[in-house]
Amino acid sequence: MLDVGGNEGQYGLWLREIGYRGQVISIEPERESHAALVRTAGKDGRWRVLLRWRWVPLNGVAEFNVARNSQCSSFFQPEAAVVRGISDFEIIERRQVRMATLASVVSEYGIGPTISTSSWMSRVSR
Repeated sequence: MLDVGGNEGQYGLWLREIGYRGQVISIEPERESHAALVRTAGKDGRWRVLLRWRWVPLNGVAEFNVARNSQCSSFFQPEAAVVRGISDFEIIERRQVRMATLASVVSEYGIGPTISTSSWMSRVSR
């Protein structure tokens, strides 16, 4: 299972709760969330966390907006009208992060040919 935008590992933990025992590979670009994800996944021998980067259609570097609440961090600028008065969305730092295509991730890490993509947000948006 490829967990793109792994945050602090919530989706991987949920997978284990529902009985998924296969390999989990997580990608998370934000530094503190990545560190928490590494700690969470470190307790599970079938869960790998890749270097900090974002999966995109091209390779390169981009500016990442770190929000007060890590789950609100994004490459996108939050809309002022939407987030007015909601401190979780406040951008507290901007960082340069590596971006990579899925093909380059598969090549660099030797991930098998069958990959199922998903994200934490797809679970909570149902």
